[in-house]
Amino acid sequence: MRKFSTIGLLLVVLFFNECLSNASTISCIEEERLALLKLKDSFTDYESRLSSWHGQDCCSWKGVQCDEITGHVVRLDLGTGGSTTPLVANEVHSSLLQLKYLNHLDLNGNYFHASPIPKFFGSMTQLRYLNLSRALISEIVPHHLGNLSSLRVLDLSFMYHATVDDFTWVYRLSSLQYLDLSFMDLSQMQNLHGVLNMIPCLLELRLSGPLPQNIGDMVPTLFKPFLADNLINGLIPNSLCKVVDLVLLDLSNNMLFGNLPQCWGDTREGEMPRLAVMKFSSNQLSGIIPSSIGRLPSLGWLHLNNNSLYGEIPLGLKNCTILEMLDLGENGLSGNIPEWIGELQYLGILRLHKNMFNGKIPLQLCQLSSLKIIDLANNNLEKTIPRCFGNLTEVENAKNFRDFNVKLGRGFNMQQRESSSVALMLRGLTEGLQQIRWSRKASTEGCSKGFDSVGNNVINIYFKLQNPQGEELFEIM
Repeated sequence: MRKFSTIGLLLVVLFFNECLSNASTISCIEEERLALLKLKDSFTDYESRLSSWHGQDCCSWKGVQCDEITGHVVRLDLGTGGSTTPLVANEVHSSLLQLKYLNHLDLNGNYFHASPIPKFFGSMTQLRYLNLSRALISEIVPHHLGNLSSLRVLDLSFMYHATVDDFTWVYRLSSLQYLDLSFMDLSQMQNLHGVLNMIPCLLELRLSGPLPQNIGDMVPTLFKPFLADNLINGLIPNSLCKVVDLVLLDLSNNMLFGNLPQCWGDTREGEMPRLAVMKFSSNQLSGIIPSSIGRLPSLGWLHLNNNSLYGEIPLGLKNCTILEMLDLGENGLSGNIPEWIGELQYLGILRLHKNMFNGKIPLQLCQLSSLKIIDLANNNLEKTIPRCFGNLTEVENAKNFRDFNVKLGRGFNMQQRESSSVALMLRGLTEGLQQIRWSRKASTEGCSKGFDSVGNNVINIYFKLQNPQGEELFEIM
């Protein structure tokens, strides 16, 4: 009896193994295979990107993904990502309609001879991801896209010839989380106000052109508006101050002008702003740095560099106690460098390059135990380097600062990779240099020892305090 049971159990195991083997080699549906071949035939494929599209098992073709159980095609990745030669066709072939279970379609970067976005896309209601970025498809964006109620990601960016005339169709995309309309023609767009507010799940929004002044009221759940590197102009809307869930605000490398809003932290009672990263660098902003930024308790990274800001560093920033990165370089800021900066115990990068700061370098900066990079170049500071800079020690959690590009002046660039190094950039500071002596144990690999240049009252210094083995690379005399 025991022998029979053992044999029976073995047969059951073999049966299930056979079933699993068959399931793992399931082939695609024949109707869908033929539809994919029609799609392939519609393309001119200069780089043979679709060379694997032959044979019976279309689930093994490059860019095609099938459901592991049913064998239906559920994903089609034909995007170029900007790195491969585009597929060329007169239009998007309607054979896509035969892929009834397709939920992910990526055609970005391909060329369709400026044909319109096909209206049949509105019938592909299973889609959750649609990427037509850089697809060079022209004319009006069809309102039928509003039928894709399951859509979570819609990317229509860099479609220079396409126009959005009416935005009411978007509110029907109740599941939409990511919307990218960067570098599209939005000049004829209507009904933007209020429509975005009707998309309850929208988390990330990319736009170009002037920002609506009530954008914060339109999308109160927005927490990552990636608006950098566009052509956004005009004033920074005050309504952004009201978005409590805003975590990352990146408007760098645009054409914004005017003053920074003064309303940061103005939220309703009991609400705590979550903003952790604020980047307004490389715009045309002017005025003073608002002290209200100090009412952002979660702020860790503040980039205001490369603008036309003036005045002193406001005392309010002292309340940003978890600040890790403070970049105020390339402005017209003046006055003394505040002593209270030395109380920001998590500060790893301090960049005040090319301003009009004067006075002494405060000794309190030597208390910044987490400091990785300090750039005080091109200011009017007194020409004395504090001896206590020699007390700067190895930074612990340095992985946050890896691959930080350190500019040392006079064309010398160095990419910082060692987690145990510190960069110091000072110009116009001569006294105290004789107090820093290099240790004989110092390694010369990957760093510039001593002075990068001396002349015209300019001195650039780059030094490592400790190597990865913990050896001291300099000492104070």
